Amino acid sequence: MFPFGDGKSQESSSEAVNCYYGAYLWSFVRHGNGSVQSDLTDFARLLFAMEVRATQYYWHMVPKHGNHTKASPIYSSTFQENYMVGNVGMLDVAVNTWFGNDALYVHMINAIP
Repeated sequence: MFPFGDGKSQESSSEAVNCYYGAYLWSFVRHGNGSVQSDLTDFARLLFAMEVRATQYYWHMVPKHGNHTKASPIYSSTFQENYMVGNVGMLDVAVNTWFGNDALYVHMINAIP
């Protein structure tokens, strides 16, 4: 909606995930009957799966438990400390939100659809 110097950005992973999940559910109800699915249902399911995978890779980090979890391959330790990214842009990422720097804000904006 508004132009930014570093390109477009997205502040919440839950919005996109829930959008594609809703598209899948609508398509399943509209075009599938439980045993037969349409190409549209399959496409919506693909979009949902890709968004979940991207969210896990670009937004959420798994807490370290001994030697079982490796550090994020794309983000610095600042992001690893919060376990989550606050804002993903075309040219940058942030560990905060538009309305605050508290880690709780970052986690809750990603939890609310």
